[in-house]
Amino acid sequence: TEIAYPDQPYPPSQEDALCILCQQPLETETIKRLALFDGFIKKDTELLAQKSENTSKEALHEITSQNMVLQSLKPYRQEVAIQNPELAKQSLRFIASARLRRYSLIKSLDNEGELQLPIIANNPITKLEQLEKTVRDYALELEKTSVGSERKKLEDDFEELSDRETLSNILPTILEEIERLKNIGFIDHCLKDTTTHAITKIGNNIADHIITPKLRDRFQEEIVKLAAEKVRVEIVRTGGKFGSPQYQIRLFAKPDEKVGSILSEGEQTCVALAAFLTELATATHRSTLVFDDPVSSLDHRWRKQVAKRLVEEVENRQIIVFTHDLVFVNDLIDLANGQNRSIGLNTISRGSKGTGIVSDGLPWIAKSVKDRIDLLEKSVRAAQKPYKYNQDD
Repeated sequence: TEIAYPDQPYPPSQEDALCILCQQPLETETIKRLALFDGFIKKDTELLAQKSENTSKEALHEITSQNMVLQSLKPYRQEVAIQNPELAKQSLRFIASARLRRYSLIKSLDNEGELQLPIIANNPITKLEQLEKTVRDYALELEKTSVGSERKKLEDDFEELSDRETLSNILPTILEEIERLKNIGFIDHCLKDTTTHAITKIGNNIADHIITPKLRDRFQEEIVKLAAEKVRVEIVRTGGKFGSPQYQIRLFAKPDEKVGSILSEGEQTCVALAAFLTELATATHRSTLVFDDPVSSLDHRWRKQVAKRLVEEVENRQIIVFTHDLVFVNDLIDLANGQNRSIGLNTISRGSKGTGIVSDGLPWIAKSVKDRIDLLEKSVRAAQKPYKYNQDD
C-alpha cells in the first residue's frame, strides 16, 4: 500500500479506493472489514511487542542480578575435588567462561552492533549429577552400615587408616627401630652360637672319659708317695666352667666334710703337693718349680717323703727350694747325693751390709764337720797371708 498508494492511508477509507491486488473498487463492507482487521493486527502486535519487551527486561534483570562469586563456591568445589579433582577443574572453567559470556552479553546490549559472545566451556552438569548420585548412594550405604557388624568393620578400617596416618609421620623412626631390632636379633642369634654350653659339654665328656680317670690315678700315685695310705683322699670332678673341668679333693670316709677341717697341717701339705704335681703332670712344659718353705716344723712326719718326691721331680725339671728347716735341707742333700743328683746350695742372709746377701754353701750351723774344718782352715790361711807379707792390716 505504501508503494501503490503512497498518499493514501491504510486501511483505505475513501469510497473510490481500489483493492491493491485485483484493482477492483472496494465496497463499503470490505472497507469496514479491512479497518477491523488492521485494528486487530495493530492491537495484537502491540501486545506481542509489550510482552517481548517485558520478557527482555526480566531476562536482563535476571542476568544482571546474578552474583557469580567464585569465592562463595569454593567450599563446594573443594568437596567435588575430593571425589573428582578433574571435575572440579572443569566446573571452575565452566563458571569462569559463563561469567565472561554474561559480561560480554550485558555490555553488547548497550551497542546496536552485531551480538558476538565468547564460546562457553562444556557444561559439566551431567557429570556433577552423576557424582551427586554416587555420593547420595554412598551416604545411604553408610546409613545402612551404621549398625551391626558393618559398623564394627568400618570402625576397624577407620582405626587402621588413622594408625597408618600416624605411622606415616614417624615412618623413618619406625624403620630405624626395625633395623635396630633386626641387628639385636642377629646378635642374639650369634650369641647363642658362641655360648660355652656346647664347649663345656664336649669338655665334660672328654674330662669324664679321658682326663678324670688319668688325674684320679695320678693323684693316688702322688698321695701314696707322700703319705702312703695314712691320708685317705681322692680327687673328683665337680663340674666345669667355660669348657674347663673343675676338680675337688674329698675324703673317702666323709665326702661332705671339708678336707681342711679334718687333716692336719702336714697332711694338708701332702695333699696340696700331690694335687699340684698331678696337675703338673698334664702340662707339656718343663718349667722350673720354685717352693717357698714347702714344709714346716709341724710336717716332721711327712718331711722326708716330701723331700724324696722333690728329688724325684728333678729328673723332669729344675727345682728351687727356699726353706728355714735345716733338717729338711739335710734330707734333700742326702737324697740328692744318694740318687746322684746335682745340687747347688746358697745362703741368703742379713748382715751389716744389708739384707738379701747371697753366699755359696750352707750357713755355719748347717755345715757338716768336714765342711766346718775346711772353712776354718781357709779362714786361717786367709788371716796368715797379710802377716806373712808384712801387711799391718
